[in-house]
Amino acid sequence: MRKQSFLFFAISLAGFCTSLPAQQCLVTGIDARIIKNCNDNGTVPEWEDDYFEAELIVRFDSVPENGYLMVAGPLLDTIRWPVGQLSGQDSLALQNLHFKASQKTYREYIRLSAWFTADPSCVKNVRSAGIWRDHDGVTHRNIKAPQICSVCVGPPGSTGGKLPDCFPPEIPDPEDPCSDVTNYAPDPARPEDTPIQYVKMVLHIFQREHPDSLGKHVLNPDDPGNYTSEHLEMIRSWFTDPEGINGFFQAIPDDPADGSIHIPDARIRFLNLGIEGVDVFFHPDNRAWGMGYSCEGKGTTGYYSKAVSRYLLNPDSALLGERYYRALKSDDVRQAMHVFIAGASWHSDDQEDAEPDSTDCIWYCTQGYSSSRQACFDPAFPPVYVISGSYYTWLSGQGVQQDCGDDYPGSDAALSRQMIGEFLHLLSLDHISPFQAHWKHLVGGDGCEDTPLQSELNRMGCADPKRRVVLTQCQIGRMHYLLQHLQPGYLRYPQPDGSFASQKPKSTTEPDLRIRNGEVVRWAGKRELRSNVVVESGGRLIINCDIGLPANARITSEPGGQVLLEGGMIYRVE
Repeated sequence: MRKQSFLFFAISLAGFCTSLPAQQCLVTGIDARIIKNCNDNGTVPEWEDDYFEAELIVRFDSVPENGYLMVAGPLLDTIRWPVGQLSGQDSLALQNLHFKASQKTYREYIRLSAWFTADPSCVKNVRSAGIWRDHDGVTHRNIKAPQICSVCVGPPGSTGGKLPDCFPPEIPDPEDPCSDVTNYAPDPARPEDTPIQYVKMVLHIFQREHPDSLGKHVLNPDDPGNYTSEHLEMIRSWFTDPEGINGFFQAIPDDPADGSIHIPDARIRFLNLGIEGVDVFFHPDNRAWGMGYSCEGKGTTGYYSKAVSRYLLNPDSALLGERYYRALKSDDVRQAMHVFIAGASWHSDDQEDAEPDSTDCIWYCTQGYSSSRQACFDPAFPPVYVISGSYYTWLSGQGVQQDCGDDYPGSDAALSRQMIGEFLHLLSLDHISPFQAHWKHLVGGDGCEDTPLQSELNRMGCADPKRRVVLTQCQIGRMHYLLQHLQPGYLRYPQPDGSFASQKPKSTTEPDLRIRNGEVVRWAGKRELRSNVVVESGGRLIINCDIGLPANARITSEPGGQVLLEGGMIYRVE
């Protein structure tokens, strides 16, 4: 611990004024007027030297004849000012002082202490010295310290959780290549060796209710507050357009700065036909419409469990209609990755308030949240995550309103990319900064050695979402590891007739994998193939982990080819 920090905490234990009650401390007040927010000091991603600038103002009744005025605090290097330079003054003002940026994941007050060395027993302690003066000259007090800016910092209460048990190992067993997540990432030279994982995705779009029929699942036609059936063509583009969510995963650009192997195709796709009552459902429900996470973290997030029960686990035919009821009760819809698309974040201090209005807190722009408890997949409680603000972002992109104009991604299809972040969380990916990461990790900030602590391009950073288009080898490998070992019910498998089903096919559905002359291919991650494997003359296949094959598939070594089984087993996929 630094000397000045020790001194500060030592004097803090003494209380606010440790002298006798009859004695008046000379120092009467301390302010730190914030002038400039966090500065990364040009050393990104090193956060230890991040600072903010403030004017320090110390007020006092009189000045001793000798000694020094001392000022100390956890975020300030101790100041020692000769009293000879304070003659005739009642305050000391120091401009543009560098304070340490807060390294707390919660918002930290600026605590300061001041005293004269002539009377060290009488110390003025201020637990919240931060002030800020707005453009109108109004002074605001109890302002908290700016946080570090060399890396991302998450909101209070969102960091440092326990890793779910099903998540991939972060430190692989050196004797077991099957435990290394990077071995599950596609080989960019042979992407076809990693079968595409198809995720069935079901969208629930929550709308504003008709004010005359609250609680009756009736749409407000004048102000739906979210997408309607008229937007189905656009919703289909979310999955078919290159700018959409599938386009993101199959065309990942390189970031030369991260040092990771560039994998252009993550080999993950989403299945959604954009058909109402099949994989898109519209629900007029004001509470669910405002289920975002803003308004100081309040919103109506407490309604999440009720919405999951009403629209997924226990649907009511009388409320939803027979068509929706039958679809939502079917295994094909139920066993899927569900996305609740809320309209906004809405909070009312009146818990009985059934309709959002201008007196309530409403945040219209993009946000999202998920629960890590669902990452390990329970068939009785399929994964559901929430995004909000997509509709109003779309309106801003059309010039209808400007509240969320900066969030518009440049195309309607790219609006679907808002769904990526929470999906990645459910597949074990975390934010790359240790100050933003939701879980405690053994490696780096997020459990991966090849992700930087700060990045303008990595999807799990905190820069402009429109620029965050990169995933590293480890990040992609973690997803495939989890999907391969967990085999969650939201996966679908291509069938011989070109359709998709939750059952794995018993016959091949993809062209033969061929290892040609001069190629040496090592499969060091568990995988289930959908084709035959042919090792041609001069080719070599080394298998370290379990390999699953359809019932009619074979691994064939032509004369001069080699297949070496160094670990694992070859089994039939059931």
